[in-house]
Amino acid sequence: ADLEIRTDQENPERLFRGIVLYDLRYVAGSAELVDPLRDAVFDSVKGNEWLQHRLGELVVETPPPLNFWGRFVVERKGDRAGEFDLKARGLAPLRDAARLLALKHGLTRHYSTGGRWQDLERHVPRLQELARLAREGYDELLRLRIATGLRRGDAGRFIDPSSLSKLERAGLANVFDVVRMVQEHVKLEFRLESR
Repeated sequence: ADLEIRTDQENPERLFRGIVLYDLRYVAGSAELVDPLRDAVFDSVKGNEWLQHRLGELVVETPPPLNFWGRFVVERKGDRAGEFDLKARGLAPLRDAARLLALKHGLTRHYSTGGRWQDLERHVPRLQELARLAREGYDELLRLRIATGLRRGDAGRFIDPSSLSKLERAGLANVFDVVRMVQEHVKLEFRLESR
């Protein structure tokens, strides 16, 4: 049976709930049900400029935690004072950009962020360098999150840059420069207004 996935421009909450379907994969049950649904989800993005534009806005809405001078921007109040959210400020924009660009270019073989960046690097020549840097940056952010989580006994989502060595802070700043580059590419690619 033909499936039609619709987006509701009047109800953006549906979009946020539906994003999870872009990572749909077969785990158990009837595998024959997954592929048609997955194809319908991907087809919903191909010709829908509004949806692509809105997904692009999600990528660029949260800037990296670096100010104009390259210093880390941290929370000033509350339980997370002196820290920043590594997931929201670094991992999520790279994850969402990989998903959006892979969908735009019809690269639906991979479900993981790293796999999507690898596909973009291999199959979209003009994105080769950016995709390689984004994949390396994403891997570095994951490594830092895991190490922080193990050290602190939590999810590792929040980072205190003062707890890092000078070399680690410099490397992290470089990764956030890559996040900025990816966000700038998405702004241009999807004609988003400057933020």
